[in-house]
Amino acid sequence: MKRYLIGISAGVYLLILSLCYWIFFKNPPVGLFITLLCAFAFTLIISGLFEYRKYYNRNLFLAITTGILAGMLTLSYLQTSSQAYQNNLILSYLLIGIFTVIIIYLMYGLNRKWKNLKNHEKQKRVKSAA
Repeated sequence: MKRYLIGISAGVYLLILSLCYWIFFKNPPVGLFITLLCAFAFTLIISGLFEYRKYYNRNLFLAITTGILAGMLTLSYLQTSSQAYQNNLILSYLLIGIFTVIIIYLMYGLNRKWKNLKNHEKQKRVKSAA
């Protein structure tokens, strides 16, 4: 199975899962988990779409995923700083940190892979032209 299909299908699955959590559980700790899950799902879907279209514009990808990451961090901060949030803050911040590191690692890994792929394609063009 193609890697982009795995990314897109996992992202859609996580979005459906977070929608089910949102429908059935309305308390604030689950709201934080939904925010983190949606950000991770959108990152997987965006990376899968970029690979499916073979569109390796690293700057656009980094801009989109940085926007997703900034939105996730902003919403997470707003949720944990509200008065209704009664859970363990250390555990919540640890969970936010883990999701942030995973998304940054995904951004870095794909960016590096696309850079190597672009260099490899450039070398193939030079060899075929000679």
